[in-house]
Amino acid sequence: MYDQNASTLLARFVADITYEGLSEAARDATKRSIMDTIGVTTAAATCGIGHEKLARLVERGAGTPESTVIGFGIKVPTWMAALANGAMARAVNFDDSHDQGSTHSSSVVVPAALAVAERLGRVDGKSFITAVAVGNEIVCRLGKSLASRPGGVPHDRWFMTSVLGIFGGVAACCRLLRLDAEQTRNAFGIALFETSGTLEAFSPTGQSAMMRGMVTGFTAKSAVLAASMAEVGITGVPESFDGKFGLFKVFFDGSHDRDALLGELNARWALTEIALKGWPAMRYTNSYIDAVGRIVREHDIAASDIVGIRVYVAGYVATRFEPLEKQRRPRNYNHAGHALPYLVAAMAVRRSLTMEHLLTGLDDADVLAMAQRVMPVDDAEFGGDNRIGPAKVVVITADGTEHAKSLDYAYGDPRDAMAWDDIAAKFRECLRYRRAPLGDVQTERLIADLRSLERVGDVGALAGELA
Repeated sequence: MYDQNASTLLARFVADITYEGLSEAARDATKRSIMDTIGVTTAAATCGIGHEKLARLVERGAGTPESTVIGFGIKVPTWMAALANGAMARAVNFDDSHDQGSTHSSSVVVPAALAVAERLGRVDGKSFITAVAVGNEIVCRLGKSLASRPGGVPHDRWFMTSVLGIFGGVAACCRLLRLDAEQTRNAFGIALFETSGTLEAFSPTGQSAMMRGMVTGFTAKSAVLAASMAEVGITGVPESFDGKFGLFKVFFDGSHDRDALLGELNARWALTEIALKGWPAMRYTNSYIDAVGRIVREHDIAASDIVGIRVYVAGYVATRFEPLEKQRRPRNYNHAGHALPYLVAAMAVRRSLTMEHLLTGLDDADVLAMAQRVMPVDDAEFGGDNRIGPAKVVVITADGTEHAKSLDYAYGDPRDAMAWDDIAAKFRECLRYRRAPLGDVQTERLIADLRSLERVGDVGALAGELA
């Protein structure tokens, strides 16, 4: 059905895409992701663990001042800005997600594209939306091509955002640089040699390190670098996806769904399936947080009346209970976002879960006591196939009543899409953590510009406002 290799077909897609060729749903989803990603990146300047060290390291390297490191008031070479901003995009665990493919594409694509747009200057909003859209689309399609194969996305080895995200970042940068299809294929062929990233940062021991909140920085930097190398005429291997030692053969034993990757390019938009997070925690946990929150609000259950909470899990999400006692009492913000018993307890006690709760409230005695009442129940229906979304929680009250809630997906999923007002509220919450707070007028102007990004004349100037 596809008589050319994936690199050739995807490169042509990137080179030929136009704003007018995007569906209205694709444009809207992309604008949502851009506002969301810029917000969570801004928060990391003060909330990220180790990100000030990274920003100062980047600053020390100096070089041509091309692109802004958000929140730090410095300009550095483009790929180094992508490194710092890409790291911050994942830092507070509030970034968007394509659940089927298990990727966080925007945390790579938006920082890479923003750095290049600022370097180029006078990149208008329509061009920027188009670039981010094509980048996110390629990451989502790569993820879907793995999710749709027998066995689905592997959760025993690779962090999909790092391994697949570089190709989306490359696509966005190539679109902004106006590279042709051959140059874009070269950029993919350069990026193959930078693709990497294991799940060790998310293991029980790895969560204590800073890498969990930094890994996408490497990917964004490599994406900018690969596109820039192709721009100056450096060639890459022609079959980065399908080659004998290409992406699919080396990382995934050659297995993938070809139609999910290449079918109906320009007509079927996988990026419209991207979900925004309603709570600053690992995507797998959001549906459980949502479920327990709905229970306590709908039945007006006081924390003091709860004697137990059962959480139904299997597969990868079940590991968020391991080891149980450590997951009930997380060490820091990074760890808390993966500690499912703690997160469920926090929502049951507070009826909300914010960044502030995870930054300053980890020693809350009421939440820690509630966490001791949260127990996992092995049930293959909820996570046995490693899908993100299905969740079941049962809250047991002192009178013996059991209140159950099952969800197929959390708020923020496109099937229960986050309202623009809630996206703006999330953006405001994130901007509270800027190193130098913005006034209300400037904040609202930023929100208005991002909400109507297609009307903006210079996206790079917005990055400057966030310096």
